This record gives sequence, C-alpha cells and structure tokens, in this order.
Amino acid sequence: PKPIKTPTTIIIMARSVENRTTIDIGEDTKKELNKIKGDLMRMNGEESVFLIMYKQSGANTLNVSRLLNKELEKIKKIYPQLKFYNVFDQGHPVERVIKSTSREVLIGGLLAVLLLLIFLGNLRPTLIIAVAIPLSIITTFIVLYTTGFTLNLMTLGGLALGIGRLVDDAVVVIESIFRHLERGEGSVQAARRGASEVSLAISASTFTTIVVFLPLLFSSGLASQLMRGLALTIAFALLASLFVAFTIVPMLSSVFFRKPKKDRAAWFNSIRNWYGRWLEAVLNHPIKTVMAVLVVLVLSVGVGGIFIGKEFMPATDNGMMILNVELPVGTPLEETADICDQVGKMMLEFPEIQYEGEVVGVDESGQGDPSAASITGPNCAQIFVRLVDADKRHRSQQQLQDLIRARLPELKNAKITVATMQGMNMTGGKPIKINVYGNNFNTLREISNNIVAAIGPIPGLKDVESSFAKAQPEYHFVVDRQKAMLYGLAPYQIQQAIQTANLGMVASQFRTGDKEIDIRVILDGKYRKDIEYLKQLPIKTPAGAAVALSQVATLAPSEGPVVIHRDNKFRTGIVDANISGRPLGSVVNDIKMRIAPIEKALPSGYSINFGGEFQDMQETFVQLFFALLLAILLTYMVMAAQFESLVHPLVIFFTVPLSAIGVVWILLLFGKTLSVVSFVGLIILSGIVLSNGIVMVDFVNQLRRGGCALREALIEGCKTRLRPVIITAGATIMGMLPMAFDKAESSALTSPMAFTVIGGLISATFLTLFVIPVAYQFFDRFGQWTLGRVKRVIK
Repeated sequence: PKPIKTPTTIIIMARSVENRTTIDIGEDTKKELNKIKGDLMRMNGEESVFLIMYKQSGANTLNVSRLLNKELEKIKKIYPQLKFYNVFDQGHPVERVIKSTSREVLIGGLLAVLLLLIFLGNLRPTLIIAVAIPLSIITTFIVLYTTGFTLNLMTLGGLALGIGRLVDDAVVVIESIFRHLERGEGSVQAARRGASEVSLAISASTFTTIVVFLPLLFSSGLASQLMRGLALTIAFALLASLFVAFTIVPMLSSVFFRKPKKDRAAWFNSIRNWYGRWLEAVLNHPIKTVMAVLVVLVLSVGVGGIFIGKEFMPATDNGMMILNVELPVGTPLEETADICDQVGKMMLEFPEIQYEGEVVGVDESGQGDPSAASITGPNCAQIFVRLVDADKRHRSQQQLQDLIRARLPELKNAKITVATMQGMNMTGGKPIKINVYGNNFNTLREISNNIVAAIGPIPGLKDVESSFAKAQPEYHFVVDRQKAMLYGLAPYQIQQAIQTANLGMVASQFRTGDKEIDIRVILDGKYRKDIEYLKQLPIKTPAGAAVALSQVATLAPSEGPVVIHRDNKFRTGIVDANISGRPLGSVVNDIKMRIAPIEKALPSGYSINFGGEFQDMQETFVQLFFALLLAILLTYMVMAAQFESLVHPLVIFFTVPLSAIGVVWILLLFGKTLSVVSFVGLIILSGIVLSNGIVMVDFVNQLRRGGCALREALIEGCKTRLRPVIITAGATIMGMLPMAFDKAESSALTSPMAFTVIGGLISATFLTLFVIPVAYQFFDRFGQWTLGRVKRVIK
C-alpha cells in the first residue's frame, strides 16, 4: 500500500460487499475519487471520501456485513491515521432485529407458560407445555431451512406472533387429558381419550388459522410480497404445534401425569359457576343480548372510522435522515459548502446525532451514486445524518426532524428540506405526491403553484414543493420568420444549425475490427459556452452566403424544468410534501378539501390525482380487503367440511365481527393507525378468534350426540370449555405482549399488528362466551322450525 501523506476520512455507507475487499488509497487516489463522486465531501467537518458497497443478489446481508467489517479492521491496522465512519450498514439493523425478536419470543413463551401454571395449578402439565414450545419452534426452523427462507424481520415476527398460538393446541389437549384425570381415569386412558376427544376441534382451529394466509401467499400485491415470510412462518409453526399436540403431548402426559391429590385451581370453580349463572341469564334474554352487542359494535366501528388515522406503512425509527440543500442556480461551490458547514455544525449540537456528512456539488451524471440523483451542480448538496440507536436516546427520529426543521436557516431563494429513509421508502422521497396532468408547461406550472399555496397551511404538512420550483436557466432562440425568408432560410435549417453547434451531429463512423465508433461534429466547448459567439454563429444560406444567427433570430433568457415528467402520455407537474405528526389519510382528506375549488376550475384536458404512498395505500387496502373476504370464505369451507354442517360455521363466524370492537379501542388507546401491517393483523385475527368458537361448538355437539338437551348441552359444554378458552386466548395475548410493547426500531412494523390481534382477541373471547351460545340456540331452533315446515310441505 502507498503511504498516505495527508489525513483522510473514509465513510463507509455499506449495504454489504460482494467479495473480499481491499482498499489501496493514496493522495492522488483521493483526489480522483472526489472528482468522480463529487466536488466536495465532508464528514463531521473533515474532508472525506465516500465508499458505497453493495451485496450480490441473494447474498446473506448479515454475513456479508460481517465480512466487510473484518476487512475494515485489517485496513485500519494498515492505515492507523485514517478515520472510518460506518454511516449506514444494513447488517446492524438485521442483527438488532434478530436480538429483539428472539427476546420477544422467549419472554412471550415464558408468559404463556406462567399463565398455564396459574390456571392449571399443576407443574407437570406446565412443564409439558414448556417442552412443546421449543419443539414446535425447532420443527418450524427445520421447515424454514428446507424451504430456503432466512431469519429476517418477517419470519422472526411470524414466530413472535405465533408463540402464544403455538401452545393453543397443546393446551386444549392437556386440559382435556387433565379433566379426565380429575374424573379418576388412569394416565394412559386419560391421555388417549382426552386427545381423541379434542382432535377434531384442534384440527379445525389450526387449519382455519392457516387458510387465512392463502390469499396473501397467492396474491401479487405489495402486502403479499411483504408478508409472505410472516404468513408461511406462522403456518409452519401451527402445523408443527399440531403435530406436537397430537404426538409428543399425549405421550408425555401418559408418562408424567398423575391424578391430582387436590384441586390446586379450585379458585377457578367460582369463576365457572359465575359464568354459568350469567350464561343462563343471557340464554333467557337472547334478543336483548344480541341488540346490546350490535349497538356496541356499530358504535365502535363508527368511532374507529372517525378517529383512527390511516396510513400506508407506520413510520420507522431507523436513525437515518437526509437533508436536501438547493441554492439559487449560479451559486459557487464555496458558498454552498459554507452553508452546509453551518448546517452541519448546528446538527452536531444535538447529542442524538452521531455522524453528519455532506456531499456538495455532485455532477449531473451521478457516476452510479444513488444519492446523486437530486444533486445537479455546485448549488446543490445533500447532508446525511446518522442518529445513535433508538434505545440510547430519549427523542424519536420524528421529534428530531421537527426540531431540525425549526432551526434550519431561512435563506432567500434557497431550500433546505428534510427527507427520511424509513418505512417502505428508503430513497428519501416524500409521502405526499399530487400529480397534475396536461400538455402546456406554463399551465401546469400555474396549477401546481396554486396547489402549493392552497395546501401550505395544512397542519402536519412540511416541505411542500412543486417540481417547477427547480428551474434550469436557459436561452431561447426565437426565429424571425420574415427575416429568415429574406435569406431563403427555413426555421428548421436554423434549428439544425443551433443543434449541430451545441449537441453535435454524427457525420460518419470509424470502423475498427467489429466496432463502429460515431464521429460527431460539434462546436468547440469554449465557444458553446460563449453567448456572444453563438449570436454570431454563421448560418449558410441556399445562395452560398453566410449570415449571423442574430440577424435571423433573437436571444431571450428563460427558465426550463430540470426534469420533464411524463405519465400515461401526459406531461406532469408534481407537488410533493412531507408529513409530521399526523397520519397520511387525515392529511390527504384535508388536501382534497383545499384543492377541490382548483380541481373544479381546471381547463379542459387537465386533471389531478394522488400518487405516492396514498395511491399505494389505497391499492394495498383493496387487495387486503379482498384477501380478508377470501380468507373468511376459505375458513367457512374448512369448518363446513370438519363439522359436516353448513349452520355451525355460521355460528362460529359471529366471533369475527366481535373482534372489531377490541381492535378499534386498542388502536385508539395506544395511538396506532390502520396501516398495511395492522390490516394484516386483522387477517391473522380472523383465523385466530375462530379457534375458541370451534372448541366450544365441537364439545356442545359431542354432548348433544350423547343425548343432552339443547340448553343443558350449551350450559355444560360452555362451562367445561371455559378454562381452555381462557387459557388459549390468554396464552396468545401473553405471547404477543412483548412484541406489542417493544421499543426496538423494528417494532414500528410489528407492534401495530400485535396490538390488533390482542385487542380483537380480548373482545372476541369475552363476547364469544355469551354470544356464541345465543347464536347456537337461535340457529338450532331456526333449523328445527325450517325442517318442520319442509316436512309439512312434503306431506
């Protein structure tokens, strides 16, 4: 390696590396890299070089990140005078997600086991459950490995979501076996009879939970791509738990279970008796019960529709921000750098900011740098900000963004905007995007400016900007047709002369071997930049004379768009903005109200629509809604096949709308929004809440087949199944509590899902205990009445 004479800072923005990497940097190399990547780059005030590494497609992010860091450690030993700043490394969040989610799985499993110990009051069945959980998880890992899935946020999130549900099948089997032991049966006989008694119920509940994921797996939308790993992980885990519940749990129960000498959970008998009294009262007043539940349901849905915000994806706190700096065209590089230096020093005053880097005046080509797309000259810059980890600071990323916005200097004709790298948008784009379609640039500019003025005061909107605000200075040559005709020139001939001088024209080709190289004739660069020379550009007339360009055309300074946007064959103006402190859906509703007068006054051939995250949210919500409907249909088919009845599945389906009550109030209580992840939580919930209804209805059917009357079977069956219903629901809730209240950066994408399932499960479980028996009684009597009418008609 060449010695480095001057101090140099290396900034690693690592997405990972392809292979083993060595770096040989000298002073000349540093200058060349700066020429390629930009005119000026600094990190924490020091002149620097940015190195950006990408991993190969399909490579493991965490492994590649570790390889990169090993290579960097070697380079640091070779060049001890270098300073390295790891600004962004995807391996770090992956590692933190694995640790936090593994912790959630462990804590959730321990809480579920503790709940089981409390309700059963016996250590032996609790230990069997404690064995069943890791066995199910290990089996799930085996299936994930053989199918090629990796451990990531979605697969580990699926395990964390399913950890409570993993014990449901085993709990129902153990509770059934334990109940037979309490009746005086031997351990082997109790294990055999207890497991076979609930085999249909747990099979139906497991498969109804699994089939809700089929629409997500086979759809082609964004939600499917995002949640496929989570859905398959939960499905694999449930199949593993069903296998363990049918095999390992009865075997261990037959070996280790003993008839309890005394009922250590006798306290639960008082709860069972209390429930029985209330159940009799409810069955005596079915209409009042149903009406009361309907009122609560309608009220909850109405409140949710008004007060629950809607957004595409929850904002994540990944500790990375970008500031775009745009000064008036013509601003020298030194002035842009000075302003960035002032902003950078202000940034470092925040204790939460770890690194601050500046890229000033990158050339227009970008040279493959993804950050250079919006940096098009010495008047532009980007400032990268890296925060310390979320668990080491008291203020969130959103709060820091608002504080930074408030302290940014107000500069004449200059813009400094904050863009975040979060959620599904890792490029720093803005969530609000309004497209204006038309053909005339001036009209599009006017409409866009009117929209900016109209929506600017809306609370929660930040950095409102029109695409026409970024103007590029240019000169227009306007041909004087009468003068041109005097010289025998057509406008296209003058246009061709100007185009040849500035853009060149391919006159011939040079052939060497199999290659052909264009030979382009173009005016020398120093003359192309000289406006006075261009005015005197000679244009040959048909008569063979030469006439100066200024004699047939006038020169007018103007401004043109930096980028010409087109969509669906129309020129497009774009108004975009950031959001702060309000959900996307609420802000868009306010925007629609403000721009309604503008939309009504649009000229013919012009239109406005919303793009960006709002369009993605609408499309994804529609896909998820149809996925939910299809999931309900599939679960009905599974239950109809299991129960060999078309009526009993309808009884159980009463639990699905009841879950909406808890979902609404828990989202309001904890300030969560309805987003893609919470909607997926609704789909998961629709499968989970059915399991308790299945367990109750199945046992009631068994009692009725044994000769019990309808009312007696309902009361006795529901009282008997009260304990497993509470245990399974409680275990699922306990298993999801760590995920719901986790503060890790990945929790933004999993916490709303966990809250959705918890809230829905609480309301559905409580109301299931009363509404399902009422619905069963109604459908049974209605079925008997219908059958009697049919018989009389036939006779």
